[in-house]
Amino acid sequence: MGKTNSSRRGKSIEVVMTALLGVLRKGDATKEELVRGVGGTSPQTVQKALLRLREHHDAPIEFDDHSRRWVLRDPSFALPLDSPEPEDLVAVMLAEVIVAPHADDALRARLRRLVEQLDMRMRSQVGEQRSQPRTPMSASVSLGTTVEPRVLRTVLEAVRHSVLRIQYRSPWKDELERVTIEPWQVRIHDGAAYLRAWCREAAAARTYRLVHIEDVEHVAAAMPTVPMPVGERAWGDDGHPAYGIDQDRPGEAVLVFRDAIARWVHGVLWHPHQQDRWITAGKRLERRVPYRSCREMARRVLSVIDGVQSIAPPELAAEVEQCVRAWRGVTSG
Repeated sequence: MGKTNSSRRGKSIEVVMTALLGVLRKGDATKEELVRGVGGTSPQTVQKALLRLREHHDAPIEFDDHSRRWVLRDPSFALPLDSPEPEDLVAVMLAEVIVAPHADDALRARLRRLVEQLDMRMRSQVGEQRSQPRTPMSASVSLGTTVEPRVLRTVLEAVRHSVLRIQYRSPWKDELERVTIEPWQVRIHDGAAYLRAWCREAAAARTYRLVHIEDVEHVAAAMPTVPMPVGERAWGDDGHPAYGIDQDRPGEAVLVFRDAIARWVHGVLWHPHQQDRWITAGKRLERRVPYRSCREMARRVLSVIDGVQSIAPPELAAEVEQCVRAWRGVTSG
């Protein structure tokens, strides 16, 4: 008789809030529908959870007098991490595995601790005990590069706030440049970290691969003078930085793939404006795809070169052939 049954205590207010958001993201609901959707709790607890969501977390939840239903005005709304949802844990786990190839041991340890804290907090909300840390996810990044932590921290601190002087060794020229930049944004692309910035010497926007920044320092008392362009336009004229960072002889590739590689490539998005056409169903695929960098597209083609039947334009074909010759020279040596 003296034992306490956790099921009789009902759900905690944090669990009810999370469940309410899940119900409301699916559509407007009456109070009765919310109670049924949450399950295992009382109308009074649901009312308390709604009040806390609105007053303590500024949730965009309103009661529509006309329809007599509760409405979540912004379905993307999320609770802070002191009241985590399952999606929060997924997001942090993804962040952990994506950042891992670029981070030092201290940063990786902090991310792992954050995952563990969120996991424990979520389990405590539903009355579960945690036996050991969970590691349900891992990642490997091809072409991944590490970044010197001091460089990354300095750049992130300066983004849109201050001016930096960097020493940069271009991989294409093998020359050490000393330039003054106004950092705009850092992006992880194909496993490498890049910085987009305004270069004062060039009086133009430039992209720098962080692994090639050999030294960086703040320019005392200097302030940015050029505002960052709106949205993705900061990364170039086409507004699609996820599909190419480098700038080199832009054009349109016309590629023909065969057999298994054709079927593999057909399911992979290289660019939102690509056009695929089956020359022979399931056997030969023609892909037309714009690119902003000839040498970057050549590296992408090389990843599937065993299934490439033809390459155009000639300058792209020449770039691929040059890479193949260089690779053969290295392996034969």
